This record gives sequence, structure tokens and C-alpha cells, in this order.
Amino acid sequence: MKYISEFIKYFCYITTGIVIVSGITVLPNEMIRSATILQSVFAGAITALVTTILLTGEPKSKKDIIFRMGLHYILLCVIMVIVGFVFNWIPRSIIGVIFMVISVGIVYIFVTLTYAFTSRKEVNELNKALLKKYRNKEE
Repeated sequence: MKYISEFIKYFCYITTGIVIVSGITVLPNEMIRSATILQSVFAGAITALVTTILLTGEPKSKKDIIFRMGLHYILLCVIMVIVGFVFNWIPRSIIGVIFMVISVGIVYIFVTLTYAFTSRKEVNELNKALLKKYRNKEE
């Protein structure tokens, strides 16, 4: 159940981020095609699945966190470059790849900040419960 709930959160955050970046990068006098919106939902679902698999669960150490985050970002870049080529979002060139890597970075930051902001209450409650549990053990 935790994986489903995490997938839904990531899907919503990532898809929103993709649509925002798409809206910003489209020329001001152009419209985003309806196909692009559906493609964004598809890209959001794929990347949310990878995110859920890689980032759900307790990391074993600081090294594990760094490894997961690095692998996660690289996989997202690879996936989004492929999606960008398939859906003609980017040119098939080094400039297109660089553009997509930067776009993934922007979405990554957006999702991380949004997730941290919306999870703050849960984190505070968990910290209080842990403090209470370990204080009682010391006494």
C-alpha cells in the first residue's frame, strides 16, 4: 500500500513539474498541443514508477542515499531523453540532450521541494514519536 501511495504522490508532483517546464519552454506565442499534455502524463507515470522503486524505503546509510539519488537522476535523464526524442520534444543533438538534462534538473528540484513541503507534518510527527520512544527507553 505504501508503494501505491508513494507512486500517486510522485506521479502528481512529477507530472505537474513536467507540465510547468513544458509551459515555460514553449515559445510565448505557441500553444501546448493536447498530445503534449497526454505525453507529459505518460512521462510522469514512467518516471514516477522509477522514483517509487528507487526512493521508497529506508536508506541504509548516507552513501546509500547519495547512490540512490545519483542513480535516480541519471535514470530519469536517460528516460526523459528517450521520451524527448520519441515525442519530438527535443532535437536529436547534444543541445537537445543538454536541454533535457537541465529540464530534468528543474523538475527534480521542484518535486524535491514540493515533497519536502507537503511531508513536513509527517516528518515532525515521526520525529516526535521517535523522541518519545527513545526518551522512555533511557528512563
